[in-house]
Amino acid sequence: MNEKQSQSRLDELARSFTAEYLQENLQDKTVMSTVLKFHQRTTWQEIGDYEIETRLTDWLNLVQYNDILPEYFQEKFKFGVKKEEKSEGNSKRVFDLTLPIAYDTLGEILHSAFGLAEGYRTKPYPSAGALYPIIPLLVIISEDAINKLFPGVYVFDSRKTELLLIKSFTDEDILNISKNIYGGNLSNVFIGYSLDVRRAITKYRTRGYRHALIEVGLMAQSFREAIKKHNHFGDCLISGYNDNALTSILGMNPRISPVVSIQWFGKYI
Repeated sequence: MNEKQSQSRLDELARSFTAEYLQENLQDKTVMSTVLKFHQRTTWQEIGDYEIETRLTDWLNLVQYNDILPEYFQEKFKFGVKKEEKSEGNSKRVFDLTLPIAYDTLGEILHSAFGLAEGYRTKPYPSAGALYPIIPLLVIISEDAINKLFPGVYVFDSRKTELLLIKSFTDEDILNISKNIYGGNLSNVFIGYSLDVRRAITKYRTRGYRHALIEVGLMAQSFREAIKKHNHFGDCLISGYNDNALTSILGMNPRISPVVSIQWFGKYI
């Protein structure tokens, strides 16, 4: 590392330390406690936390794939739009686990979905206050998933277009991931969306939590659009997992940086 790189690294560390110090002092502790307690009430801790009873199935059959429309209205205005025909849904659930994803293809997907632009430094999706409190984690659970990369958790540095390995997986870690996701693994790789609660609420207080959850949806759609550019790639977004257990396995703090959704992806069959 040369002198210029060393100074740049020192400046980066100083900026990070200052931001951390200011954030800690600016936070409303009451708001923090309220948000954390509310979030934990939304989590699942055991498989039995969610069961579908017969009446719920009946209700789902009545409302799924239908819009919420008013019972009474003044007038109708018809559009002459030709509907797109589809033979399958947008979400894919069956992936070819024998075909690894090319390293460069992964880089293009991550940059297209989450990367910073040159010049005016913005990402493909909006974020309240440009705070970007959601951390997209690349989670690889098989040695054959992506060329050049091994099982573990990676963070995408959108500024430098780099992957940062934050945790390597043991065989036990991979097994525990499978145990804590309902329905098992769909693919060999997924994106885990981790919410930095402290960053989310420092400016907007309780409202920041809502902004952050909206951002997860925007990021997931941005990722879906990014993989569409590559032949036969698909994804499936789910929240069916044991929240705190999976977050811990992925090396994150279940209290202040919980994983709030995951998005399987790969080449689908």
